Amino acid sequence: MKPRDWAALVIVSVLVAWLFSLPVFDRLNGLGIDSLFWLREQVSAPPAPATSPTVVIAVDEETYRQPPFKDTPYALWTPLMAEVVDGLVAADASVIGLDIIFPTSVQTVLPGYDRSFLVALKKASLQGKIVLTKFQSTTKAVAPYPGYELAVGGANIRAANLLTDRDDAVRRFPLFLIGLDGGRDYREAGFALELAMRLTGKEATAGKGDVRFGDRGIPADALFGAYVNFRGGDPIPTYSLADIHACIKAGRADFIAEQFRGKAVLIGAVLDVEDRKLTSRRYITGPEGPYATPRCALPVPDGLYDATLYRRNTPGVYIHAQAVNDLVRGDTPAVVSRAGRSAIIAAACLLTGALAFSLQPYFAALIFGALALAWIMIATIAFRFGTIVPLFDPPLGGAVAHAILMAYRFKLVDQNQRRLRRAFSYYLPASLLEKMVASETPPALGGEERQITVWFSDLANFTSSSEGRPPQAIVQHLNRYFDTVVAILEKHGGYVDKFVGDGIVAFFGAPLTLANPATAALRAAREVTEELGRLAPDGSLTTRIGIHTGKAVIGNIGSSRRFNYTAIGDSVNVAARLESANKALGTTILLSESTKAAAGDESDVIALGQVRVMGRLAPLKLYTLPLAERKPPTAWDGVIELTSK
Repeated sequence: MKPRDWAALVIVSVLVAWLFSLPVFDRLNGLGIDSLFWLREQVSAPPAPATSPTVVIAVDEETYRQPPFKDTPYALWTPLMAEVVDGLVAADASVIGLDIIFPTSVQTVLPGYDRSFLVALKKASLQGKIVLTKFQSTTKAVAPYPGYELAVGGANIRAANLLTDRDDAVRRFPLFLIGLDGGRDYREAGFALELAMRLTGKEATAGKGDVRFGDRGIPADALFGAYVNFRGGDPIPTYSLADIHACIKAGRADFIAEQFRGKAVLIGAVLDVEDRKLTSRRYITGPEGPYATPRCALPVPDGLYDATLYRRNTPGVYIHAQAVNDLVRGDTPAVVSRAGRSAIIAAACLLTGALAFSLQPYFAALIFGALALAWIMIATIAFRFGTIVPLFDPPLGGAVAHAILMAYRFKLVDQNQRRLRRAFSYYLPASLLEKMVASETPPALGGEERQITVWFSDLANFTSSSEGRPPQAIVQHLNRYFDTVVAILEKHGGYVDKFVGDGIVAFFGAPLTLANPATAALRAAREVTEELGRLAPDGSLTTRIGIHTGKAVIGNIGSSRRFNYTAIGDSVNVAARLESANKALGTTILLSESTKAAAGDESDVIALGQVRVMGRLAPLKLYTLPLAERKPPTAWDGVIELTSK
């Protein structure tokens, strides 16, 4: 990659990471968080309900169908609730959270009606075992009736607010609510945190951007919001309010103590339409009821529950209960910040962008798919250990960056390679063309000097054997010969320059640079001789080969309208003379001393002697290759004069 390409890669990665950090993509991040809960459920089991520090007493459909709640207005339930609160306090429940609000009272029309409820609230508050709820949406909260507030005191009333994301899903709860009191900032513990403090006896403190619960930090955002670690199945033991009230009235204090001693008990609505929220639990929900917990006094009403009905939203009381469990267990998940999310997306873009530059598109797509699956596994494992990382943003961001950079590569980076392919496609083998395009040093168009090994070959006795034969038979014979020889030459990296009658002109070392062109040429000569001997045992395809190594000018040579990629120079002439000398010397393969020296590992050559060829003053030392099916030629002393073919 060139500096320009690196700059494009970095710029695209930063821009895509910035784009995905915009609030409009928070919905995608939320969907990823919800999916992580589902993925975790597939690979790990949730904690057993029996270990839950909280339990829920549900104001459910059964409660509305069972006496004495049946046909009784909600505002008249306070004496019944008083009996439940007294029974739970007597059973030594650690704390009772009333996640239902009684904003009005019938005291004004029925004096003394709420006396038992007020006494129960006062008794529980003196022991620090009751927390009522309010809902803070405006300056004036939706709060319990003033008489109930007076009975418990302000320290036992906490806001049951939850935090809603842009997609209207609840994934977080507030550890503290920030407000103003006479112009002074104050931070009031939220409902779940208050219950957790009462249950454990630990204090929570809020600093600048951090929250500590006892000696442990709680992952929270700048507004002290913490993520709820939702679980699948039935993680919170649940009892119907109707059954618990009947149990207390029946004097079953043993059952109540066994189920609720030492627990945080939340009493809240588990109804079809009231106080239900879309949460990260939407993919891991199941049918609601009947509860898996033991029954005490009342049987489950017939026809109440539909085992095929799944609800994608969650009753608010379960959100609070799960939040309490997370705080008590130290199981509140941490989430990567917006800046950290951008950094992960940028890293994904850099990686996939590098693939776009370095690999073919189809192979890059396969690698990208494998990396996306790997990232899903990494994100699931990270979440399993308590950290929420973006699930969909990095693969999608990487895909966007990959597409942009592939377009950039096609338009700019590959332009020269496409031009080179077009220029060489008609006279360069496809295998060599791809290697040359991938090479960092393609030949200079127009001509360059390079050390190459030149190959000349032709068929022995072709002219005489062709006399009297039909033209079609001659062409078929030649094509068979050319197919065999050319395939072997290209296999060893040779470039076929031209065909001259029955002759082949080729060279090694251009246009593709080879590690050792001379060695490649000699190996090709051996294979050609062996293969032609196998194809034509009668000797009709016997070929004579001349090989010489030296400097030559190679490139596009010819006129401006018609040219050929070829080699010219003394080395080419010498190779041609060596091929001709085979006939006079009775050999099949001749190679020069320069080829022998360049092919150092070809040590089994046979020295023949010296010849003087036309156009050169100094004689050439000649060598040949031993062939298994032929008798080795005899060496001679002195210099043989070869002046023509």
